[in-house]
Amino acid sequence: MGLIRGKLLLLLIYSLGYTQALLLRNAQSVNFERLMARRALLQNVESNGPQTVLTNEMLKVKFPAQTFPQLLDHDNTSAGTFEQRYWVNAHHYRPGGPVIVIDGGETSGEDRLPFLDTGIAEILAEATHGLGIVLEHRYYGESIPVKDLSTDSLRWLNNAQSLADSAYFMSNVKISSRLFPKDIPESSIANLTALNTPWIYYGGSYA
Repeated sequence: MGLIRGKLLLLLIYSLGYTQALLLRNAQSVNFERLMARRALLQNVESNGPQTVLTNEMLKVKFPAQTFPQLLDHDNTSAGTFEQRYWVNAHHYRPGGPVIVIDGGETSGEDRLPFLDTGIAEILAEATHGLGIVLEHRYYGESIPVKDLSTDSLRWLNNAQSLADSAYFMSNVKISSRLFPKDIPESSIANLTALNTPWIYYGGSYA
């Protein structure tokens, strides 16, 4: 329900404008003014010249890929692990902020980096002092858990395993302190798992 309210709030901001949306404000819209300020900034940039759009290669440099030891089979943990890629935007993070994770869906996670740079993950992270993450889907990009794509090897490509990937990632990931601003105490980021930190799980299309 929280995610639905968040989407409705964004729709109100962009369609009704500040005055009308303010009348509908509630506890879920505590970051309303910050989102409006961002909208005003973007409008100002658009009216004063073209924005700098980073290419995919530039985004890969800005957000270097990280890897997580993901379980191959969540129903048989002895089956081994594979390296699942993810990317982090910690530019706006402050202790206590949530983690916003974008499920990469049916493409390489690199194709989702714009969401991390200027899209929904960046907007929500800035508004909430949160941490943005893109998680690559198993069997896509470089998160390939098998040596070949034979019919037998594809038996772990299904919705149940994918959903379990996300849950296991949220419960066990350890994010490197070098990805955070230098003024963030390491003690505040030592454990950002879902048991200790609010997580917002977001996806589109198949995800």
